[in-house]
Amino acid sequence: MSILHHKLDSLPGWGMVLLLGGLLLVSSQAFGQSYRFVTMADCRGSSDSLPYPLPRFVKIVHKVDSLNPRPNLWFFGGDAYFSAADSDTAMVRWQVWKNDIAPIADIPYYISIGNHEANTYYGNWDGAGPFKASFPQFPTNGPTGFKKLAYTVRYNNSLFLIVDTDWYNDASRVSLTQRNWLQAVLDTTTARHKFVLGHEEVYPPNNSTSSSLEYYPSARDSFWNILTSHHVDAYVCGHIHLWNQDFFVASGHGNQPPDHSVRQVINGTCGAPLVSGYGGYFYHYVVWDINGDTVRAHVYDTLNVLRDSIIYNGPSGVEEKVPIVQRKELPTLSYHHGTISWLEEPDDFPEETEVTVFDIQGRRAWSGRTMSSSIYWGERSGKGRAASGIYIVRLHPLKAPPGFVVTGKILVFH
Repeated sequence: MSILHHKLDSLPGWGMVLLLGGLLLVSSQAFGQSYRFVTMADCRGSSDSLPYPLPRFVKIVHKVDSLNPRPNLWFFGGDAYFSAADSDTAMVRWQVWKNDIAPIADIPYYISIGNHEANTYYGNWDGAGPFKASFPQFPTNGPTGFKKLAYTVRYNNSLFLIVDTDWYNDASRVSLTQRNWLQAVLDTTTARHKFVLGHEEVYPPNNSTSSSLEYYPSARDSFWNILTSHHVDAYVCGHIHLWNQDFFVASGHGNQPPDHSVRQVINGTCGAPLVSGYGGYFYHYVVWDINGDTVRAHVYDTLNVLRDSIIYNGPSGVEEKVPIVQRKELPTLSYHHGTISWLEEPDDFPEETEVTVFDIQGRRAWSGRTMSSSIYWGERSGKGRAASGIYIVRLHPLKAPPGFVVTGKILVFH
């Protein structure tokens, strides 16, 4: 696919092009300033014996498919599977991933290769080969040696630059070749918003993380300086399996950059095993809405509960602080033989959860804590058998932001 063709396909409303007197006229709708994209990363299994994307990834895919309006494009930040011992196996792994994304495969999507696909586990072959063979549609407008691995996508008033942070056997993470290319592209772009997307985080929770850009400070500083000097909106990545947008300040960890004008947005698990201890301990995806200068990014978990937001005007604009106090009905909430259950997928609430039960008049009837997706409320609770009737159940994950609760109703019938 040529670069020109790729750009034309990416313009909304391109079908409203008129050719009059040899002049190419495009309706104003084609260059509208409002559109939506989604980012997510890391859906891999947990071991060589469990390599494939885990079921909660498919759940998130269906959540994205049900968005209204649907995204205009979406990005996946790498680590689709755990490992592959050879290129043929890697091709099979990628096909499984493509089967999982079938509901949203009609939406243009782009991938930043992760360390698991780049083959950090087996040293005798380069994982970029099966990656490129699996996605022949990806742009080839990147630097020499990185075709379909590093490239740009121009959509509306935004430019997306995908980088390869896991080039096979390259210790610098983001190579000098890629950094020179980034510099040249950002020097000449006219895009209002600029997003750089890769797999590995630049600034991890500590300064000894060997699998992040932090481990190579000279290359890291060069990369970050290119982003800040060109007023990039955000570096969006995965790799560490959690959500974070504040350089780990809130958790008391982190090795922060001297220049905070570029946001590091880690949307690090849409299915891969969670990393605890730094906050952001939930599976998620991020919905970005661009309207002219205004950017709104909303972070949703697998229950479609809003967990965090980023809202700002312009690449270095002042952010609005959005209170995260969300309440959402859970259609799967049930009561059976003294047990309250609320999820089909237990890992949707991996944290310890406080459960409070209220009667229909709002009076507290019982409370308890659990590490699973159910809790026993019955004769062994010390309160005797619950009277028949409708009850309100409030769930509060203890590691969630203050005020974050999820509510639902149950019917107790004897």
